Amino acid sequence: MAAAAGLMLATSLACGKPPASPDTTPSKKVMQEPRGGVSQFHTRNVMYRVDQDIVVEMPNMNADIHVFEPNQPFIPANVDDFMVQIHTAELTIDEKSMANLMNKYVFNYPDSPLTNIEITAAGGKIRQSARIKKFGLTLKCDLEGSLRPNGKGQLVLQPDSIKSNGIPVKGLFDLLGVELTKLINSNEERGVKIDGNNIVLFPDRMMPPPSLRGFCTGAEITQGKIKMIFDDGVRREMAGPLPEPSAKNYILMWGGNILINNNLALNAKFQMLDDTPEDPMYYYMPVYREQLEAGLTVATTQGEMIAYLSDVHGTRVEGPSRYKPKLPLR
Repeated sequence: MAAAAGLMLATSLACGKPPASPDTTPSKKVMQEPRGGVSQFHTRNVMYRVDQDIVVEMPNMNADIHVFEPNQPFIPANVDDFMVQIHTAELTIDEKSMANLMNKYVFNYPDSPLTNIEITAAGGKIRQSARIKKFGLTLKCDLEGSLRPNGKGQLVLQPDSIKSNGIPVKGLFDLLGVELTKLINSNEERGVKIDGNNIVLFPDRMMPPPSLRGFCTGAEITQGKIKMIFDDGVRREMAGPLPEPSAKNYILMWGGNILINNNLALNAKFQMLDDTPEDPMYYYMPVYREQLEAGLTVATTQGEMIAYLSDVHGTRVEGPSRYKPKLPLR
């Protein structure tokens, strides 16, 4: 699993580094409607690495993968070719990862007014500091506030206090002014906009590809972490029994056509398991092929596929899988 006040959340949801060099964010097919196949997608106790600096906890996600183009299989590595429709999920991100997300993606565009965003999450509130470029000067901004859902699928950061260079100001408009507010709102597709004295966050737009679509119904702020809760009202059972029902940590893809490591599975039933079930499953999409090759993949008599994978705590596979199941399976 952002502007003064939008900053705050962005800033509050982002701590740390200045933006990367000009706009390295891949384009996202946010507005494109998928016309291809659909696969159910489920996670259980997964730590998903978005990139080298961002990790999202996905303890229990129920979603669908929608391929954009018809007659094309779902290829996990081709992140621009599909969309993830979240039905229910709790995505948790820590302060450092949120800061990197804001600095590297949300506010990484030409002439972005915010840099050096830092975030602290504690006591049900977000505290953020950032550097704001205004009138040729760089000012330090500090915000503090709480998050609440707006009933439209977004979260709203309501600042309780706003300071510029340590001096209290009345509101975001006094801090940002017309031009910076317009600039931030012109990049709304990146996940943040300013609405009066509030910062509106679009959690399903903040991440780099693949595109997400989800209805955010709430947030919980705990020590060092921000949890975003998604629920679009869709209720359904698992498409079928798990290939390995005793698995504690897994990623499951069910239905549709899936191309993995040059193997095309039609009406796929594919479960990836953690070979160290005592801790969460650590997964990094750019090296999923290496994870599969280092692990063990078997087929059941029902035509299902089960892969036992090594964890990826950083950005490299940590070696051959240590899990040796009894064969044959079922």
